[in-house]
Amino acid sequence: MRKSSRNCGESGGRDISTDREVKAVAPETTPQGKNNTKHKGELAELEFILKATKKGFPVAKPYGENQRYDVIVDGGVRRWRIQVKTSSVTCDNGFFVRTHRRTRNKCIPYTPAEIDFIAAVVHEDIWYILPIKALAGRLSLHVYPFGSRKTRTVGEHFEKYREAWSLLRNPRRTRQCKADRIRRA
Repeated sequence: MRKSSRNCGESGGRDISTDREVKAVAPETTPQGKNNTKHKGELAELEFILKATKKGFPVAKPYGENQRYDVIVDGGVRRWRIQVKTSSVTCDNGFFVRTHRRTRNKCIPYTPAEIDFIAAVVHEDIWYILPIKALAGRLSLHVYPFGSRKTRTVGEHFEKYREAWSLLRNPRRTRQCKADRIRRA
């Protein structure tokens, strides 16, 4: 009998060729074998909640997993829907960040109707607060917190969002204040 090339996730946890239960074994790199993307995502969400709270933002976590966003942040005048991402994948001295959601067969970019910001953590505690409109439908992006080996301009487009926690305050008010300062000068 020919062995199936399908993995455990595709066959619903059963080896089709022998019709027996298959158990995936997680490596023991973290306590109790929690070394999967779900666990890493949950840790990133907790880190975001802690950092945002330390910066003075009231934070709420929606009940259940039915929303496209992970966290709600109260920016004063407005509440923001935040999708939290984490990345440890390096590329040319930078980090690869997925900015999409997955269905069974395809990747779908987030839209402004679903979320307002993506908060991406790289290299343990470097945060990028990315407005969803700035992503313009991208499925992924690269950030270079330590500079790029290729050229000075590669990846610099998103560096202005590194530690940009001020975007979660009232952005219209910030623009208005800058305009007032220019007119007074």
